[in-house]
Amino acid sequence: MSDEYHFYGALPSYYSAKGRAYLQVKRLPYIDHGASTEVYLSVIVPMTGKAFIPVVITPAGEALQDTCDIIDELERRHPQHPILPSDALLRFVSLLMEYYADECLIYPGLHMRWHYDENREWAISEFARTNDPDSDAGLARMAKFAARIEAFAEALGMSDPEGRQACRGVFDRLLQRLNVHFTHNSFLLGPSPSLGDIALMGPLFGHFYRDLHSSHLMRREAPYVCMWVERMCHGNAAPVTTDWALDASALVVFGEIGAGFARFTRDTQAALDRCITSLADGTPLPRIIAENVDTTILGLPVRLRVINSYWAYKQQRMRDAYQAVPAADRSRVDRFLADIGCGGLFETPAAWRVKKNADGWLAVFRT
Repeated sequence: MSDEYHFYGALPSYYSAKGRAYLQVKRLPYIDHGASTEVYLSVIVPMTGKAFIPVVITPAGEALQDTCDIIDELERRHPQHPILPSDALLRFVSLLMEYYADECLIYPGLHMRWHYDENREWAISEFARTNDPDSDAGLARMAKFAARIEAFAEALGMSDPEGRQACRGVFDRLLQRLNVHFTHNSFLLGPSPSLGDIALMGPLFGHFYRDLHSSHLMRREAPYVCMWVERMCHGNAAPVTTDWALDASALVVFGEIGAGFARFTRDTQAALDRCITSLADGTPLPRIIAENVDTTILGLPVRLRVINSYWAYKQQRMRDAYQAVPAADRSRVDRFLADIGCGGLFETPAAWRVKKNADGWLAVFRT
């Protein structure tokens, strides 16, 4: 039996970039497949029941979906060259960067791709080339897909000028601070990539580095970030070391989490509490919950008209990470969270838990 993994994703896909970066950094043998319509119908949906990428098929023929689950499971199977530090604080900050990259930077990711004409037109053609390379109807289908994504972005608060201004501000500020950091650091925590770097590849490679307008801005304003992307694309050539540290410029980067999304996380936590506490044990959560939430990003007002229920899972993941910090290290983590403007964000356990059912969807359980 072959020992190769099979990776199904797409170059313009946010989370495919994260999953691919993980396999590179771990130096696991894998074949990178596209995700054409034929592949969705013949492999992805039959093996997972859902039309989501990325998907990893193991050498034993098991299907793994969702980058958090993919990484957790493959780390369990391949503990050599770990991507999470053993130090309690650095382990927590790595998981926090994953949360930020996965659930917060999707905002500037959506805004920059779908609200700038050059990016939008390029993305439609790129998805058409990926999904229907031999079909003249591919562009029309992808234009409809883009319209659905844009509608979702509007429901997430990007219909107002303040929401779009906030998203652009996150993009500009993060690139500026990362550019300073990468002038003297190869990776987020030093000489070797960690989970934080892998998660950042979602927005920074999956959207910004390749989308035409964003790419131009990135190359002009943040050339050292571009060099980091290129190092990550050759992650299997990076030094193998666990000599990780959180230096002053990295702390400034992490400060963007508090500046941009501390209030957002608190407000969505409260909204999820309101929605979930009324549900009975075992109740499946809809993927999208219709709920108005008034919040801010970078201090600018944003009104959400829907909540992505997956936020409950990712915020729970951060609460679990905080509770897993040994008592002797708790003060270090608390001080770090206070320093970056996220004090009190994950310390209080919720009155509920969400779990994934056998088919991968979330359901509610009381604590």
